[in-house]
Amino acid sequence: MAEVGLFAGSLPWAVMLFTPQPAGRSIDLVPLHDLPSWLAGDLGTAAAQVVGNLLVLAAFGFFLPMRFAAMASFARILAAAVATSVGIESLQWLLAIGRVSSVDDVLVNTLGAVLAAAVSRRWWVASAQELPRAGPTSPSVREPRATSGAGVGGRFRVSGSDQGVSRSHEHLCDDEH
Repeated sequence: MAEVGLFAGSLPWAVMLFTPQPAGRSIDLVPLHDLPSWLAGDLGTAAAQVVGNLLVLAAFGFFLPMRFAAMASFARILAAAVATSVGIESLQWLLAIGRVSSVDDVLVNTLGAVLAAAVSRRWWVASAQELPRAGPTSPSVREPRATSGAGVGGRFRVSGSDQGVSRSHEHLCDDEH
C-alpha cells in the first residue's frame, strides 16, 4: 500500500516539476527571498505556490516511514526530504527547463514532507513495531539475542525461542579469525 501511495502521490509532481517552461533557467540561493514574491501576487497564485510546494514531497513524507522502518524518525524524514528537494532543484537548474531553482522551494517542500509525516505518524510507528523479527524461514521464529556479553575471547549466552520452545547455548569466542 505504501508503495502505491509513494508512486501515485509523487508521479504527478515529478511530471509537473520537470515539464519544460518557455523561460530561461534561474536560481535563487538566498533563503526566504523568493517566498515574499509568491505571496505578493493575487491570492490564487499565492495559494497555488505555497500549497503546491507543500504538496510536492507530502506523499514522500507520509508514506516513506510506513514503507521503510529505518525512516521512521522525523530527523531521517527531514534529511531525506532536504536531499530529495535539493536534488529536484539541482536537476531543474542543470536541465535548463525554464524553472526557478530556489532555496525557498527546498524549505517549503521539506516542510510539506515533515508535516505529512506528522499526520501519518500513528501508522508509521505501528508499522515499524509490527515488522517481523524472525529470520527468513518463519515469522514465528525469533532471532537469537545476546543476553549477556563479553569482550573478544569471552563467553556469551544466546537465547531465543522456536515456536515456544526455549533453548540456550554457551559459546566461546575465538580470538583468532
